[in-house]
Amino acid sequence: MEKLLLVFALVLGVSADGFAKSIACNACTYEQREAAAIGQGTGARYVHDLRFGAIHKFIVEREPAPGGRFTYSALEYSVETDLVDSFGKLKALYDANGGSLAVNLNGDLPAQSAGSAGRSLSAYDAVDPGAYQNAVADYLAADWYSGLTSGSYQIIYGAIYAFRIMDFANGPQLTFEVEFPDGSKMVFKFELATKKWVYVKGSARDSNGNNIPDSRADVVRVSEGTQRYLFDGPNGDQNRERAMERFQQLGIPMAGGRVWACVQTPATGVTCRVVR
Repeated sequence: MEKLLLVFALVLGVSADGFAKSIACNACTYEQREAAAIGQGTGARYVHDLRFGAIHKFIVEREPAPGGRFTYSALEYSVETDLVDSFGKLKALYDANGGSLAVNLNGDLPAQSAGSAGRSLSAYDAVDPGAYQNAVADYLAADWYSGLTSGSYQIIYGAIYAFRIMDFANGPQLTFEVEFPDGSKMVFKFELATKKWVYVKGSARDSNGNNIPDSRADVVRVSEGTQRYLFDGPNGDQNRERAMERFQQLGIPMAGGRVWACVQTPATGVTCRVVR
């Protein structure tokens, strides 16, 4: 039997903050659920099974035993109606999404979105915290669901917002890959605790697939060898121009070329050169 003794998805039992929390034990036997509850210590403990769609409540108690030890026992009780309803919404998302709580969406940013220097907004603009990144987050807050059917939206919405008494430390992983007018892309994730969209660091790419570095240290992501930046095709020139600006911001001046090679060593840090 599969046994997952970790906080999984929308956490459901009672935490120190007063929110309900639960741990997952998918396709478990009664004995396994009982052991999972006892493993969380004394008090009211919840164990849920997304695979078979059930949530269980145990009251865990302990009694002194010889040798300074303790014995633990767990008795199962009925689960509160609001928790059953909330878990049902989580289960609905799990089922509709092919047995997963990770929902990956994508869509285009409107072409009229204004970026730097009179250009359309690009991932090159929004990679740093500030007005451009906030503009994308605000757009998603208002329009992330536009590409969904009504049914899909209701399922996702229910799983995110219906858990007023739940701990949102872990929950549905809702991400949105935004494509900008210049073909660049970046990923935002929905923070359950704040109900806001935030940029996923390391996810920005231009239309050539080049990494748009978050920082100087992010220019080279390979642990060994050379990180290459290629600027070809119809958008190659504009990507190179934006990359030159970005690298200049990071203290790495570059000029021209179709292929750049960057390396990072403890002795020299990050260095880049034009290959051709």
